[in-house]
Amino acid sequence: MFEPEYGSGKPSLKAILTAGLSLALLIAAGCGSDGASSGATEFQKVTPYGQTLSVDDFLRVGFKKDKQYDVTGLPGGIDARMGYWGMDPYNRNQYELRFYISHEEAIELGTELAEEVVGEAAWEHRRNPTWEDGEKDRWQLAMIGAGPIGDASSSGQSPKYGDYSIFGNVVLLCEGADSGQALERCEALINALSARGTE
Repeated sequence: MFEPEYGSGKPSLKAILTAGLSLALLIAAGCGSDGASSGATEFQKVTPYGQTLSVDDFLRVGFKKDKQYDVTGLPGGIDARMGYWGMDPYNRNQYELRFYISHEEAIELGTELAEEVVGEAAWEHRRNPTWEDGEKDRWQLAMIGAGPIGDASSSGQSPKYGDYSIFGNVVLLCEGADSGQALERCEALINALSARGTE
């Protein structure tokens, strides 16, 4: 009785090469995807939005306002709030929200003032900030070794906001020990706002 060659139990050279090539392509695709296959996208620090946001939009996603600042000395600012937000209501982080008339004004008028009060740059402007209201809320008790050598140990404080993001007409200062952690928290709040906006 005739028996096909592939039924002999020994794979042909062509089958071995095809399987090897397929495996190599799968491994290469997996290594080069860097999360792209899951649909993940890199967070954009500055993002336009299709509508003008107010504090009410933040309240709808669970933001708990604590203070309203006087925006007299905040160029272009129409409102400014400090409060807390987190997916877990028992583990919230601090945010400062600065509202402007438009996305363009938030970028043009809000970027420089945000940069001077976040991360290590905050030390340079601590004694003479451009906008003083809320200055005390932007600092926290320092952990040992936090901040530049000598600064935290001598003052006992460190900057509260690790970085900022601009979403639509709002500049968000986000709590974090460093820029990476702060931007993760900015992204989480922005994602909550975006999801709410599509409902």
